[in-house]
Amino acid sequence: MHKAIKPKGYSDRRLALSNHFNDIFDKAFTDFFKDDLFQHTGLSIKEGSFPKCNVTLTDTNLLIEAAIPGYSKDDISVTYKDDSLRISGTTQNNKQMEGTHLIREIKLSSFNRDFIIQDDVFDVDKIDASFDKGLLKITIPKLEKIIEKSEVKEITIT
Repeated sequence: MHKAIKPKGYSDRRLALSNHFNDIFDKAFTDFFKDDLFQHTGLSIKEGSFPKCNVTLTDTNLLIEAAIPGYSKDDISVTYKDDSLRISGTTQNNKQMEGTHLIREIKLSSFNRDFIIQDDVFDVDKIDASFDKGLLKITIPKLEKIIEKSEVKEITIT
């Protein structure tokens, strides 16, 4: 890293250590959730740590939001096959700029992020995806039989 420019308050050693801990945390987080922690919900994370995602389970849907800055809608693909939902992307916009990179944190390259989506819990034929301002939103509705099971039913006591 160039000695004249670095994030405010960061020494070379502190920046390297910060990047190292970020990598360790990303790997630990991904490995922890790979072990089917959410299997009872019909979702598990298969592989990948990019793009960063929020995954929300509601009474009626599973919502996956993926932050994919620097990519266009045409650079991104969402596919479903054999219980695996894959978000993938590739971009041609990875030009080398003139000069020396002093800080390079934005990576534009190919990626895959996989989630296991159980078709006995979610209606995979009704997966919907939209992309706006670098945010990919994927909505997967629960099957009607799952929604009905989760409703509270009043039991009459006799």
